Amino acid sequence: MMKKNKLVWNFLSGVIIIIALFLIFKIYFLVQNPLQENTIIILGNENQTILFKTFNRLNSWFNDFFHFNSLRNQVQNLKEENNNLLEQLVELKNLQEENSSLKEAFNVKQTAKWHLVPAQIIMIDPSGLTGNFWINQGQNNGLKPGMNVVLANQVLIGTLKECFSNYCRGESIFAPQTRIGVKDVANNFLAIIEKDNQGRFILKLVPREANIQPNDLLITSTENNNFVPGLLVAKVKSLIPSESSLQEYLVEPLFISNQLFSVFVITNSVF
Repeated sequence: MMKKNKLVWNFLSGVIIIIALFLIFKIYFLVQNPLQENTIIILGNENQTILFKTFNRLNSWFNDFFHFNSLRNQVQNLKEENNNLLEQLVELKNLQEENSSLKEAFNVKQTAKWHLVPAQIIMIDPSGLTGNFWINQGQNNGLKPGMNVVLANQVLIGTLKECFSNYCRGESIFAPQTRIGVKDVANNFLAIIEKDNQGRFILKLVPREANIQPNDLLITSTENNNFVPGLLVAKVKSLIPSESSLQEYLVEPLFISNQLFSVFVITNSVF
């Protein structure tokens, strides 16, 4: 009897174990399918995201590449337009200067009755030692060596030394050994301006009785052989102390040699 009960117990235990295993496997398979599906979806989404990002990067690179070429062409076009505008501005400025020069020449002609040709300074001796300058007018405009060159306010610049078809070389009063006969506008005393070895302009041969004052204006006198009379030359700065019977003064030209642009040539002033 005991043996029979033991067999029944063993049988029931086996059945229970089998049922338990069945339930465990059932639960496992029920849970496994959603996990697999979710895992596949997640992995699929990650792969899609990676592929999408890669495609976007490639697309952006190609867009940037073609867009860069377009930008480069636009920049080149803008540079060409800027160059054209700059050229137009230069031409406009030249026209304005030419018109201004012609207007000033007309005004000077009305007062001085000179025949004037407006010109532009195209080059100046940068050292300032020779006093040389070059203008953009020449023989084709009736210019000749010896003609006086002035500013619009009738300040003497110098004379022309060489003329060619389209340009001339001039020599300003800053040239070495410059010597100009002048007259003091205030009291009509005559004197000589000379440039010394130190580059200074000295008013010489002034009588002591001459009432020369600082800032007196000096103009070319009729005693010159190469300058039109009545042109402004310099102003008096100060007396140079001396025991001589004739006094000397330090004077200052009325223009700066390296800042010349527009000038006029007096065509009826050949000496």
